[in-house]
Amino acid sequence: MVFILLILDSLLSHGQGHFDFDRTADRVIIPFKFVRNLVLVPIKINGVDLTFLLDTGVKETILFGIDNDHITLNNPKRLKFNGLGENEGIDAIVAAGNRLEVGGQVLDTAHTIFVVLNQEFNFSTYVGVPVNGILGSHFFKDYPVEMDYTRSRMTLYRNSSLIKSKIRKFEKFPIELENSRPYIYTAVRLKQSMIPAKMLVDMGNSDALLIFPSRIPGFILNEPNIDEFIGRGFNGDIHGKMSRIHSLDIGKFRFRTPTASFPDSSALRSARLVPGRIGSIGSEVLRRFTVIFDYPSQMLYLKKGKYYNKPFLVDMSGVDIKHDGLVWVKDWVRVNIPKESEELGKTKPIYKAETSDLQYKFVLKSSYSITNIRKGSPAEESGLKKGDMLVSINKRQTGALSLDQIQHLLTEDEGKQVHIVVQRDGQNLRFSFRLKDPIPYLVN
Repeated sequence: MVFILLILDSLLSHGQGHFDFDRTADRVIIPFKFVRNLVLVPIKINGVDLTFLLDTGVKETILFGIDNDHITLNNPKRLKFNGLGENEGIDAIVAAGNRLEVGGQVLDTAHTIFVVLNQEFNFSTYVGVPVNGILGSHFFKDYPVEMDYTRSRMTLYRNSSLIKSKIRKFEKFPIELENSRPYIYTAVRLKQSMIPAKMLVDMGNSDALLIFPSRIPGFILNEPNIDEFIGRGFNGDIHGKMSRIHSLDIGKFRFRTPTASFPDSSALRSARLVPGRIGSIGSEVLRRFTVIFDYPSQMLYLKKGKYYNKPFLVDMSGVDIKHDGLVWVKDWVRVNIPKESEELGKTKPIYKAETSDLQYKFVLKSSYSITNIRKGSPAEESGLKKGDMLVSINKRQTGALSLDQIQHLLTEDEGKQVHIVVQRDGQNLRFSFRLKDPIPYLVN
């Protein structure tokens, strides 16, 4: 699933301020969290602590209107967003002249913020942690930014001269900045024929590739393929297909049989795609490199990282899972009961923890439920249903796991036996199945 797929084409043009950091420093380092292939950074808006997704596929800074009534924004005005999706856009507010801090080290005192008013537009449940908004591509416009996915940190450099020695070990690629978003030229092989492809470099796309079938003459979808809920855009839900392609070439780098998502044509109805664009490169590809975005020099630099040779995995169970928040759970704990021991020469009894008993306490733990089950999948054939609440996977209590950890259990080791306990109608039910890749690449 492409959790975030937001191509923002606002009806009006709004200027932004300028990000700056300590004038005595040549660079600043900001740690980030990498959750479900998305980069999450700590920010402050007018003094309020929040967590935002860092996204090169979106131009502006976007605040979700959920639980943010305590934030005071300056100079608000109404407008409408349009982008990918099946509906006609959503209402929003634009607020100019706000103070925005990133990681406590980078500051813009005149920042423009867009507020999404649709309360249903909330992807925190699909990421598994609170996400309050999106920090768009404007963040990259003033300085070179290095994304180190291995160390989960990014580095901002004062100017391009400071990365000259570093980039000798990188492959360089010119980028075209169109509407403040970065595009590079690649080549995709759907089967055996190579197709030159202009691609958006999109950190907000958690999958490997997004490809628009209508932009490829004579397009034929590879078999096998599966129906996919790709994600949410400003115009609504995005549905389509997922399959594998023969290869993706980025300069000298070649990835074989990567996964790719193909949105339905209805999702593109209101999108304003730049000329020549075939699709997007997402974070499942980007995380395999150390990446330097150098907007001032209009260059992108790539170096192989720790995850370069990782296989492109897909959910092999057939379930989509969301985080429902925290619930109080009765948790058993072992309590030692001291036993009196008589020993010679002791004037006071000695107590030894030789016996134990079980007691319980109430603790807050995560709650997860199944939001969708793929037809013909191992999960469907086992009897699992939409709405089932997860209790355990392979004897591990899901309340103690993150959404990332749960997804890992359902994507690794094809052929592995999975035992799941769910709660349905107040009863605990047990199901078992074997993981199976639904889209193995077949050579015809």
